Amino acid sequence: MEIPKGKRPKHFLEKNEALMLAASIAEVQEKKSSTRTEKHHKLQAGQPKEVQKPGSSAKAKIKETKALLASKRARAKKDKAKLRKRRANDGTLKNKHPEGTSSESPVKTARKSVSFA
Repeated sequence: MEIPKGKRPKHFLEKNEALMLAASIAEVQEKKSSTRTEKHHKLQAGQPKEVQKPGSSAKAKIKETKALLASKRARAKKDKAKLRKRRANDGTLKNKHPEGTSSESPVKTARKSVSFA
């Protein structure tokens, strides 16, 4: 059967045809939903309810890690401040090595300058 090319007349459904189509669609949907509910009830009846332990989601892990890092930063900051105060009180800020002991730091050599042409 060849379908002629070009403009075709519009075909509207009759009132009865539209109602039959809607009824058939509703029937199919009802079957689908009933099978889903049956499956769901079978799963619930067959297995005892398990106590779900709280799963550690990715967001929770990230939150814990951020909190840990923040606490480490805060602790390091406090330690640094205590060290500064201690050095200022002891007077060891300027003079790390007591007089009489020589520090064996390597002698720095002058850097050679390099020019690019």
